[in-house]
Amino acid sequence: LLVVAVVLVGKRVLYEPAWTTPMVIGAALTLLVAIVAAINLALARARRLKGEQVYDQSLLGDLDRAISRVDYQVARLKNSHFWFLLPLAAMTGLNFMARGVSFAELVGSRVWVWPLFLASLVVYYTAILIEIRRVHQPRKRSLVALREKLAAQE
Repeated sequence: LLVVAVVLVGKRVLYEPAWTTPMVIGAALTLLVAIVAAINLALARARRLKGEQVYDQSLLGDLDRAISRVDYQVARLKNSHFWFLLPLAAMTGLNFMARGVSFAELVGSRVWVWPLFLASLVVYYTAILIEIRRVHQPRKRSLVALREKLAAQE
């Protein structure tokens, strides 16, 4: 997100000779959205790492930690639209506003963009579901099964 924001604003800085007030506001808001999203992601990661310290230094504790990580990854994937797509859409919208592109202009002249946009959302959510079902759920099932076997032996 930070890279996209820097590219959007940097491109404007390099290639736009005359800045207007809406352009400055759009650039500042674009950077602000990216920074807030990045900080929130970093804080969520720090909370997750701190929460992992509660597990025992044992084989069962390691399995509990691994199961917790799988749960975290699934939750992160299910909420990724809030921390990736929404900020990206906000930055893009602010970029269009700063350029003075009206909604009618955007929809009218670039009708072909909307089916591509909707298709990309379908691909995005499909990829998330596939990753959850084919990677994370089987991993969690095997970790839980292993944990149950070890716990039964104790």
